[in-house]
Amino acid sequence: MDALAVAAVVFAYFLGGVPVGLVVARRHGVNLFKVGSGNIGTTNVVRALGVKVGLLVWLGDVAKGLVAALVALVLTHSEPVLAACGAAVVTGHCWSPYLRFRGGRGIATSLGVLLVVDWRVGLLAFALWILVVVITKIVSVASLAAAVSLLPLASIFHPTPPLILMTGYLTCLAFYRHKENIERLLRGEEHRFGGRKKAAQDGCQREQN
Repeated sequence: MDALAVAAVVFAYFLGGVPVGLVVARRHGVNLFKVGSGNIGTTNVVRALGVKVGLLVWLGDVAKGLVAALVALVLTHSEPVLAACGAAVVTGHCWSPYLRFRGGRGIATSLGVLLVVDWRVGLLAFALWILVVVITKIVSVASLAAAVSLLPLASIFHPTPPLILMTGYLTCLAFYRHKENIERLLRGEEHRFGGRKKAAQDGCQREQN
């Protein structure tokens, strides 16, 4: 891997680490680490601040994946480097260097990457995510279902070793980052949509303490 490729991967990691949700929520007086699940991703933002703010955060997280993948594609024209940058930006989101290696789940950022690598894989996984959310009202179930679909979809539409490896990594990463959600699912205690006002009030109170 040459210097340009290394630079692209490093850039992707640090870009992925930008905590969009945390920054946006703090501007609204809410500390996401002290609200709801304590996660900095879209779902917790929606609980604390509503759908409009959550959508803004979601778009920001998707954009991180898009930008990192596009930079890799433009600079190197190399699928292995593109896949490495995709893995790096999602890893950065999950373990941010700006937050002492805390972070989110990486689902939205993964979507951004996949839309560049192969838009068919990204859109079909996203469609599955929407369908499962509508049916179950549980975001973690939808995220895990979408993660499971990545490897089969990549095998159908873009069966190259770099993409297969990347989608396999993203799937494993999604399950690892959702381990607490999986435990709650097994206990029948996983969060559903709702509770926005209470979460926001709790967050504001904790921010003041």
